[in-house]
Amino acid sequence: MACFYGFRSASADWGVFIDGVAAGSYDSNATAYAQQSVMWPDIRSGISWTGQPDDRSATTWIDVVNSRPGPLGADLTEAYRASVFLSFVGVFYAGPPTGNVR
Repeated sequence: MACFYGFRSASADWGVFIDGVAAGSYDSNATAYAQQSVMWPDIRSGISWTGQPDDRSATTWIDVVNSRPGPLGADLTEAYRASVFLSFVGVFYAGPPTGNVR
Protein backbone atom coordinates (compact mmCIF):
# COMPACT_ATOMS: atom_id res chain seq x y z
CA MET A 1 0.00 0.00 0.00
CA ALA A 2 2.91 2.33 0.65
CA CYS A 3 4.14 1.83 -2.92
CA PHE A 4 0.67 2.63 -4.27
CA TYR A 5 0.55 5.82 -2.19
CA GLY A 6 4.06 6.75 -3.39
CA PHE A 7 3.02 6.25 -7.00
CA ARG A 8 -0.09 8.43 -6.55
CA SER A 9 1.97 11.07 -4.75
CA ALA A 10 4.46 11.16 -7.62
CA SER A 11 1.53 11.56 -10.03
CA ALA A 12 0.25 14.53 -8.00
CA ASP A 13 3.73 16.13 -8.03
CA TRP A 14 4.02 15.55 -11.78
CA GLY A 15 0.57 17.04 -12.41
CA VAL A 16 1.35 20.23 -10.49
CA PHE A 17 4.65 20.66 -12.34
CA ILE A 18 3.54 19.83 -15.88
CA ASP A 19 0.32 21.86 -15.64
CA GLY A 20 2.38 24.86 -14.49
CA VAL A 21 4.73 24.52 -17.43
CA ALA A 22 1.77 24.20 -19.80
CA ALA A 23 -0.07 27.16 -18.23
CA GLY A 24 2.94 29.39 -18.83
CA SER A 25 3.13 28.29 -22.45
CA TYR A 26 1.99 30.29 -25.44
CA ASP A 27 -0.20 27.37 -26.60
CA SER A 28 -3.70 27.57 -25.13
CA ASN A 29 -4.23 23.81 -25.71
CA ALA A 30 -1.08 22.81 -23.83
CA THR A 31 -2.81 22.56 -20.45
CA ALA A 32 -5.42 20.15 -21.81
CA TYR A 33 -2.62 17.95 -23.17
CA ALA A 34 -0.74 18.14 -19.88
CA GLN A 35 -3.86 17.15 -17.93
CA GLN A 36 -4.06 13.92 -19.96
CA SER A 37 -0.67 12.83 -18.59
CA VAL A 38 -2.00 12.67 -14.99
CA MET A 39 -3.19 9.11 -14.50
CA TRP A 40 -5.90 9.30 -11.82
CA PRO A 41 -9.06 11.36 -12.42
CA ASP A 42 -9.41 12.45 -8.78
CA ILE A 43 -5.88 13.85 -8.79
CA ARG A 44 -6.39 15.38 -12.23
CA SER A 45 -9.54 17.19 -11.13
CA GLY A 46 -7.84 18.56 -7.99
CA ILE A 47 -5.22 20.50 -9.97
CA SER A 48 -5.86 24.15 -10.81
CA TRP A 49 -3.71 26.71 -12.56
CA THR A 50 -3.45 30.25 -13.72
CA GLY A 51 -1.02 31.30 -16.40
CA GLN A 52 0.38 34.64 -17.41
CA PRO A 53 2.09 33.97 -20.77
CA ASP A 54 2.92 37.66 -21.21
CA ASP A 55 4.82 37.64 -17.92
CA ARG A 56 6.24 34.19 -18.67
CA SER A 57 4.95 32.82 -15.38
CA ALA A 58 2.32 30.45 -14.04
CA THR A 59 0.93 29.34 -10.71
CA THR A 60 -0.47 25.87 -10.10
CA TRP A 61 -1.97 24.31 -7.02
CA ILE A 62 -3.50 21.02 -5.94
CA ASP A 63 -6.04 20.27 -3.26
CA VAL A 64 -7.15 16.63 -3.03
CA VAL A 65 -8.41 14.87 0.09
CA ASN A 66 -9.64 11.29 -0.25
CA SER A 67 -10.87 8.95 2.43
CA ARG A 68 -11.89 5.37 1.76
CA PRO A 69 -12.27 2.17 3.75
CA GLY A 70 -9.12 0.13 3.93
CA PRO A 71 -8.09 -3.32 5.12
CA LEU A 72 -9.05 -4.54 8.58
CA GLY A 73 -11.58 -1.74 8.99
CA ALA A 74 -9.00 1.04 9.00
CA ASP A 75 -9.88 4.14 6.99
CA LEU A 76 -7.27 5.28 4.49
CA THR A 77 -6.88 9.00 3.99
CA GLU A 78 -4.61 10.67 1.49
CA ALA A 79 -4.20 14.40 1.07
CA TYR A 80 -2.27 16.40 -1.48
CA ARG A 81 -2.01 20.14 -0.97
CA ALA A 82 0.64 22.24 -2.65
CA SER A 83 1.20 25.29 -4.81
CA VAL A 84 3.98 26.15 -7.21
CA PHE A 85 4.97 29.42 -8.86
CA LEU A 86 6.93 28.97 -12.08
CA SER A 87 8.78 31.79 -13.79
CA PHE A 88 10.28 31.17 -17.22
CA VAL A 89 13.35 33.29 -17.90
CA GLY A 90 16.19 33.16 -20.33
CA VAL A 91 16.18 30.52 -23.03
CA PHE A 92 13.88 28.06 -21.25
CA TYR A 93 10.54 29.45 -22.38
CA ALA A 94 7.90 27.31 -24.03
CA GLY A 95 6.79 29.68 -26.74
CA PRO A 96 7.64 31.32 -30.02
CA PRO A 97 10.68 33.57 -30.14
CA THR A 98 10.03 37.27 -29.66
CA GLY A 99 11.93 40.24 -30.92
CA ASN A 100 14.56 40.23 -33.64
CA VAL A 101 15.67 36.57 -33.83
CA ARG A 102 17.86 35.28 -36.65
